[in-house]
Amino acid sequence: MATSLKLKVDNSPKKEKKQIDEFRKAVIKYLQDEWISNYAEQKFIATTLQETRMTSSISDMPRGSSNQFRSVTELAAIQRAEAKRFLEIFHKKLDALPRDYRLIIEKKYLEVELDSIENSDEEVYQDLRFEKNTYFKKKKKALFSLGCLLLNSECS
Repeated sequence: MATSLKLKVDNSPKKEKKQIDEFRKAVIKYLQDEWISNYAEQKFIATTLQETRMTSSISDMPRGSSNQFRSVTELAAIQRAEAKRFLEIFHKKLDALPRDYRLIIEKKYLEVELDSIENSDEEVYQDLRFEKNTYFKKKKKALFSLGCLLLNSECS
């Protein structure tokens, strides 16, 4: 009986490490799925989507106090405001990271165009003059740290 109890106790640190690793992966996946993958599109919307010009139009639809129908101008303004808020939150959290972490995320994920691919890890660590192993350790910590900050801001 004591042996089986000892085996359970010996496995506990391994299970705890596995749970921590799974949590880290989940936070990084959240960051990539909810924030990084949407960044270029939100930046495009916030910076280039212009409000539609106001022109008169004739319509046989009755005007009322209903919110059911929105104008193109109103929808564009809402979309732009939401995109600007997305970027404001993202950059506030990004700016809270240590310089190396911030540079890695900016070079790897943010310096890309709307329909282009991200920079390769090799390009990034060479540009930043990091050793390969150092770069990957810092990248993992940077993504986890930013993910935690953004997850926290979404919950509050």
